[in-house]
Amino acid sequence: MTKFILSAAALMLCATIPFAPTLAKVGDGAWAQCVWATAPEAAEAWLGMPRPKWMTRYDEPSVLLGHKLLATCDNSAANPMKPNRMPNWGALAGAIRKAKPKGPATATKPAQPVALCQTSTDQAGVRRVFLYEVVRRGESAETIAFQQYYANEGDLPLKLPQDLRMVPEAGTKTERNCRLIGDKGELKDA
Repeated sequence: MTKFILSAAALMLCATIPFAPTLAKVGDGAWAQCVWATAPEAAEAWLGMPRPKWMTRYDEPSVLLGHKLLATCDNSAANPMKPNRMPNWGALAGAIRKAKPKGPATATKPAQPVALCQTSTDQAGVRRVFLYEVVRRGESAETIAFQQYYANEGDLPLKLPQDLRMVPEAGTKTERNCRLIGDKGELKDA
């Protein structure tokens, strides 16, 4: 009898919680369908490119376009305490391939603009990028979808591994420059 009362109480409690629609998660079927509905040209172009690797330069079209697809249909923000976490590009490509429409793909809803922002320092006239961010631009605000920090060893930029950040010294002048990511992975002035 006690179990029945507890079960009934739990059921009633669950019934009073407002319904929250499930959101698409990166790599699942709903996310991949959203990609085809909002950015079919970008999805088709990205599937034809080689998958990015850990050391692929951040300004390569395959990296830019992959991040654009991620940000287009995922409204979550990057966790600033866990930067530099690269996606599983192969799994994402598989999900997009699986959801590809049988006929020609056409956009059925507008895609949110996605930009690449580079934050750099100027040290003795030498500009060095220390942070790349993929930014989803909404009507009233922007959301950072991904962050990748870099350090420099001489003239060589080094991509930092997961959870590490490069923070310029106090008083160092920084500059942030953003450009939109196009449907072929090209950068356009914002």
